[in-house]
Amino acid sequence: MTRLTAFGLILLAISTSGCSIFGLLYREKFVDPDYDLTDRKVVIIPFKDMRKWYFEVPEGRDLATGIAARLASEGDVEPVGGKEVHEAVWDNVDEVDWAEVGELVGADYVLYGTIREFRNNAKGVVGVMRGRLRLDVSVWDVKLDKLAYQAPIETIYPEDIESGDIMVSMEQNERELRIKLFGKAIRKIGAMFCGEWVDTY
Repeated sequence: MTRLTAFGLILLAISTSGCSIFGLLYREKFVDPDYDLTDRKVVIIPFKDMRKWYFEVPEGRDLATGIAARLASEGDVEPVGGKEVHEAVWDNVDEVDWAEVGELVGADYVLYGTIREFRNNAKGVVGVMRGRLRLDVSVWDVKLDKLAYQAPIETIYPEDIESGDIMVSMEQNERELRIKLFGKAIRKIGAMFCGEWVDTY
């Protein structure tokens, strides 16, 4: 391994861990979260598809896993959950008692959401991929037993296909597009609840 490669890996480890040293060296301004979940215990429920239920779709489970990792690294959020959470949600197909779900595992909040739209085709352009992901993200305060925060999230990748940043429709590109699209949404959600360092130059 070359020194340059090792250094690159160190930078990657620092940036993905939310380390404040990275912020001090390379960024200058911290943007506060919209709703602060740092140092809290949070149950993160797999997002539901508009036509299906929680835990049913791979995209919803992937989002929950990515969000849990992001919040844990960026804001010392402690993701909690387990089989009992799955059963509590699954057994209430009409309306979930989110306070009860949180109390099962001693959580302060429950984070859940809905996938409103997920597609990977560029409208009007044959053979070119452009992903769009629209989500509703909600946070339930377990102690107060009420909705504490709710907001929509939308991500698009590539941002501008006219700039030449295009992806041709291929199975390999479909996987890459999904990773980039979901990663972008997860970063937005991380910033929403833990804040973020942003470049000011």
